[in-house]
Amino acid sequence: MRKISGQSSPSTQSSGCGAADKHNSAFQHALSVKTVKILISSISGTLMMTASSKLMSLWGQNFSEPQHLTSMLRRVDPLFSKQTDKTLAWIGHLGMGTVFSTAYVQLYEHNTLKPSFLNSVLLGALSGVIGAAIWKATFKLHPAPTSINPENFYIQRIPAHVVFAVFATLGYRAAREAAKDHRRK
Repeated sequence: MRKISGQSSPSTQSSGCGAADKHNSAFQHALSVKTVKILISSISGTLMMTASSKLMSLWGQNFSEPQHLTSMLRRVDPLFSKQTDKTLAWIGHLGMGTVFSTAYVQLYEHNTLKPSFLNSVLLGALSGVIGAAIWKATFKLHPAPTSINPENFYIQRIPAHVVFAVFATLGYRAAREAAKDHRRK
């Protein structure tokens, strides 16, 4: 084919690109499947963790992550409505769940760890320690943090994150199986 003014003709632009197009399509599909695994893992883990924190709050101290985040948002920016602050708190809470889930999915997808119950409990315990450090820094840096019993709150992060990790792992496994079923069809 002949080039005109340094540009290739339409027939030469499309030739030889089939393999690259298939590669890009396969890459995009794999990326979207992985994204779905992360989102399902994140939502399952975060919702169940939040429910478990609400249940643990029945013993006297408020452990609800979204409620603490909402209160802290209200205290620094009273311009937003309470509903906006609740929404932003949930976005932040789910966002952190997505960060943890992304790490879990990476470990599972690269076969660093198997998505087993024991591994999810161990990941949850480690995540709880990290979560406690994040909350401690948040309360320390916030100009008007919510009132908590720090010792109880930080200790509660560990069982809460174990619940998160177990349900995030179950969500990941369900999404992985759904992806396998979809490929078989």
